Amino acid sequence: MNHNIQPLLDALPAASGTDRLTYVIGDAWAFAGASTDTYDCVYTSSFSPDERRQDRIKQQHNGFLKKAVNYVPKHLLKRSLFPEWPKGEPPVMPELVAMAAKACRDGGLFIRQSHAFGVNVLANSYYSDLLRAQLLASGWRLLRFYCFRSRPTITLLIARKGSEGVREEMTGDLTAFHGRFYDGRGILRLA
Repeated sequence: MNHNIQPLLDALPAASGTDRLTYVIGDAWAFAGASTDTYDCVYTSSFSPDERRQDRIKQQHNGFLKKAVNYVPKHLLKRSLFPEWPKGEPPVMPELVAMAAKACRDGGLFIRQSHAFGVNVLANSYYSDLLRAQLLASGWRLLRFYCFRSRPTITLLIARKGSEGVREEMTGDLTAFHGRFYDGRGILRLA
C-alpha cells in the first residue's frame, strides 16, 4: 500500500451495502491472478508493460524512419506520412485487455490512460479503428477515445464490457483529463 495515500483512504466513510471502493497499488498481474471478484470499473494509468510494448513495437516498425522523422519539425508531423504504428498490431497489450475483462463485470467500464511512449494517434488515422476492433474482439465496446491536442501521444480510452443486452452509449464528452501535461489547448475526441 502506498503510505502517502493510506491516511486519505482511512478517512473515507465506511462503505455500506454494495457501495465500496477497492483501490490497489501493486502488481496488477498478481492482483488479477489472485482476485476472483469483479468490479464496476477497471482503471489503469501508465501501465508500464503496456507502454514499453508500445515503444518496442514503434521502434521495430520504424527502424531508420523513426530516426529520420526526429529531424522533421514537429509542426509538420500532425498528419504525418510516416505512420509509427503497424496496421495489423493490436494497440493495447492483449494481456491487459484480458486482465481487465476478467476483473470487470458485464456492463462495467475499462478506462486506460497512456502517458509514456505513446503513439501519435493523429499521424496514424487508422489507430482508432484498430483499437475498436481489438476491444470488440475481446467483448468490449469502445465508447470514447481522447488525446491531448498538443500531445497526441497522451491518450484516454473508455470502453464498456458487454453482451448484446448491455447499453453502449455514454452521454456527454470529457473536456479534460489528467495527463502529466497540460498547456490549456484541451483534448480531442477521436471516437
